[in-house]
Amino acid sequence: LAQWQPGEILYDHAVFQAKLAQRTSTIAGVLWHQGESDCGEENYPHYEEKCMHIFESMKKELGLSNDVPFIIGELGSYLEQKGGMLVNYSYINEALQNMAAHHEYIGCVSADGLTCNPDYLHFNAPSLREFGIRYFDKFKEMNQIIEMGERESFQDNLTEIERL
Repeated sequence: LAQWQPGEILYDHAVFQAKLAQRTSTIAGVLWHQGESDCGEENYPHYEEKCMHIFESMKKELGLSNDVPFIIGELGSYLEQKGGMLVNYSYINEALQNMAAHHEYIGCVSADGLTCNPDYLHFNAPSLREFGIRYFDKFKEMNQIIEMGERESFQDNLTEIERL
């Protein structure tokens, strides 16, 4: 998360790209999948706090309300087989689940049953497709909470996405 903090390169790049997109589009959601590099014993205890700081900063800089969901994805359990600090992946997943449980605008997507490439670090193609479906399902689920007037515009966007 160090490079994702406000003022750091990954954060600044993401916010810059999002602001460019906002010139012609509306941000309907933010997808987040990160955490492998934060599995070390010195990092995972602070993951939730640092991640929430990033999300709150992004919301402020981009003018996003709580109606714009942040959908976060768990790390794969196969990381344990890779060894090293990655055996701590479950602490990151706990932090992700806790964020979703305590913040209405955050939804957590399970990585249960997903499998990896031979590197034991990245999801394989079938699992990435499944993960994408899970992200979309969570997006649809979270948008059921939005007030009726806004839900109609989201439904129009969802219908168009599903058509594609």
